[in-house]
Amino acid sequence: MAHSWKFYTRTDKAWRALLVSIKKAEHSIDFEKYIFTDDLIGRKFINLFLEKAKKGVQVRLLLDSHGSQHFYRSPVVHSLEDAGVEIVFFNRIFPRWVYKYSWWFLRDHRKIVIIDEEIGFIGGIGVREDTGSDRDTYLEIVGPVVDRLKRSFDRMWLRASQKKRLFRIFKPKNNSTFDVLNNAPYPKERYIYQRLIGKIKGAKKYIYLTTPYFVPSRRLFKYLRQASKRGVDVRILIPQNSDHPFVDRASHSYFGRLLRNEIKIFRYKEFIHAKTAVVDGCWGMVGSSNLDNLSLLFNYEANIESKNKKFIKELENHFKKDLKKAAELHLEVWMNRSSRDKLKESVARLFRKFL
Repeated sequence: MAHSWKFYTRTDKAWRALLVSIKKAEHSIDFEKYIFTDDLIGRKFINLFLEKAKKGVQVRLLLDSHGSQHFYRSPVVHSLEDAGVEIVFFNRIFPRWVYKYSWWFLRDHRKIVIIDEEIGFIGGIGVREDTGSDRDTYLEIVGPVVDRLKRSFDRMWLRASQKKRLFRIFKPKNNSTFDVLNNAPYPKERYIYQRLIGKIKGAKKYIYLTTPYFVPSRRLFKYLRQASKRGVDVRILIPQNSDHPFVDRASHSYFGRLLRNEIKIFRYKEFIHAKTAVVDGCWGMVGSSNLDNLSLLFNYEANIESKNKKFIKELENHFKKDLKKAAELHLEVWMNRSSRDKLKESVARLFRKFL
């Protein structure tokens, strides 16, 4: 069976597509989000979940207890459960959470939705009203890879519900046109990180990366520099300003060295929350994982990778279109910023392993 897909490049458009698919669901709805809120847009989803559960559709919500903490405390949770909706919060908030390392760093940052085990959604969007105008990338896909998405969701559901505490996320295939890449906070299960590093090491022509937050690990930084020295065209697209100023300062602390190594940095004039990668026109990836230490080393993440030329070309075209709305950063301009800004960046960089 061949794959078919559609990209949504604005959060509000992705919401509409999700709501349409949920409304059509006949058997099951598996819904995994880092951020889900009980606001105007959240209520649209909640009302559909209630309606579908009352009609006998299996509805499972897997939400992160930190990212969705406002919904976690909402009385509507009980209304949903009374209607038959199954809800599991990953890494629940406990009275002593402030002392718990795992509560701070081991988050479920994935954004997977599966309808009737046939239609899959994956990418960067959450459900919060004030993000509707964000430039993001969300993928709707039909085909064999949806079964892999379902397996990924099921394993995370088991862990979050504590029905099975110990499990291993499945390894990606090496010969598939489409596959799911999972990341877990264990060195041998960081498959997104491992695959990205491998593709960067093997790049010959170009590397196009889009991320809202860029705080790279030492290995990622090293292999990007090495790729540039080999003559590979390395381009990183980030927002002019993200929604986390402290993370921005840590990110800025890398810009000088990146630019000196002829790595091109483009700053999107609005907020861009997309997480995509394209290498040499032969490999592409989209999903929930940022290019920072939290996503690559600590969080649970899920991406889809592909070797399909048409799919990769679409990702690449989105990237090039975004560049037209971005300003390239130049070394001589960047080095003239104030001493105060440089000091703030140096301080933020001290916390890079936690960002």
